[in-house]
Order: sequence, then structure tokens, then C-alpha cells
Amino acid sequence: MEQESGLGICHESVKIFSNQETIELFLNGVKIGQEKVSDFEVIFEVPFRDGSNELIAISDKGTKDQVVIDFSIIPFHMDEARNIDLAINVGAEVSFYDPDAEILWIPDRPYSERSWGYVDGAPYTVQQRQLKTGIDDNILGTNNDPLYQTFVEGLSRYQFDVPDGSYMLTLCFQEPVSRGRQTNMYNLTEGSSSDNEIEEREFDIVVNGQSAIHHLNLEKEYGSLRAVQFDLKVHSNSNKGIKVDFRPLSGKALLSGIRLVRMD
Repeated sequence: MEQESGLGICHESVKIFSNQETIELFLNGVKIGQEKVSDFEVIFEVPFRDGSNELIAISDKGTKDQVVIDFSIIPFHMDEARNIDLAINVGAEVSFYDPDAEILWIPDRPYSERSWGYVDGAPYTVQQRQLKTGIDDNILGTNNDPLYQTFVEGLSRYQFDVPDGSYMLTLCFQEPVSRGRQTNMYNLTEGSSSDNEIEEREFDIVVNGQSAIHHLNLEKEYGSLRAVQFDLKVHSNSNKGIKVDFRPLSGKALLSGIRLVRMD
């Protein structure tokens, strides 16, 4: 994502593995810097620009390696974006790449004005030996387990402050709890809630004030730990963006992934 509005630059860390002493790195012919190799690796902060970025690494002995990275930078302010295709790995701090669909699901974030993100709720975490985000269970009906294993629970809205236009909205879910088998799929640690305290989850989804999905009960309709996806045609009008509201009827609403693609 663009670090500052109008610059068109996104700084990302690039790790280079080498058995040489030092590495020089060039971006599109311009020297980024020179670093000493430590434990067979070196890290550079690279200012990527939208489009093709050629990286050339040269060692102190003259050996060379290069790669071309095609970068699509998300504007700092979403209301300035035009060709929007934004896929979010909801509840996650890391990206996930789907090689079959060639989609990069980027890390999630709380909503901020003129941007995008979730409102209320929090990414699901569990305290094991250390604090862990998401669940480890196999997700049925998909090869994209990492996308569905993380989620935000208790959110009231997901908001995109995008320009007016027509969009395809994709929503991804899975139910981590099985009430029917009296099994808690959250892998809760000692001292957590018992199975008898697990509340049935059911919620409505409303997009820009229009009802989109009624009484969604993931476990009842699809079963637990199964990938569920909805594709909805939506519209942004009067500079109001896209607001996806989650209205719980019982339990807490959740969301594992969301994608918004401009259609016009």
C-alpha cells in the first residue's frame, strides 16, 4: 500500500540469501544501498513503484542475480483509486497468495477514513505457548486454508471508501464451532468457556442499506469448518463508498475474507 498520498511508492523488505561478504542492490538501475551479509542473508528496504521493478543484486566478487517484480500499489486514499481489485485476508497480519486464481489476499486492518477496513470486533487469537492468530483446523471445500483459518469476530461493518461505480463483492466465511457435535473447534486452552456456553451464530448482512443475506447460520446451512463464499453485485453512489454491515441475531458475526473488484 502507498505510504503517503500522491507519492506512488510502497516500501517493502526484500531478503537476499548469499554466501558472499557484501551485496549491492539496484532498483531499475538506481543503487538502493550496500549491506554486509550476516548469517547468509541481508535485508533491504526497497521503494517499489507501480508497475515493473527490476532488482539487481551484485556481490563484492561481482556475481549477479536479478528479478523483475510487477507491483500494483494500493493508493493511500481509496477514493482516489481507479482500477480497484482489493482482496483482504481478514483477521490476518500476513498476506496469502492463491496460485490457482492468482489472487494476493493482503493483510487486514481496522478502518480509517478515506481508506478501508473492519469496524469493531477483533482478529481471533488463542493463547497457546504464545499468542496465535487464527485456528489450525483443516477447512473443507477449499485449498486456501490460510485464508479461512483467520477471521475477525464481532465486527459490525467492513467499509471501503471507494469512488462511485459498480463492484463485485466477495465474502468468505467458515464456522469454527460445531454445536451439533458439542465440539468447540477453537482449540481453547484450559480455563476457557465450556461447550455448553457456545452460543449459536446467526447474522444478517446489509450492503449500503440494502439487505443482502438473511439469517446466515453457517453451521446449520453448511456445517462447521467448511469454506463458504458469496459473490454480490454492489454499487457505490453519492460518494458513500461500500459499507457491508453485519447485524447479529445471535452470537457474534465473523468474516474470513473480503474482496472488492471494480466492474465498470
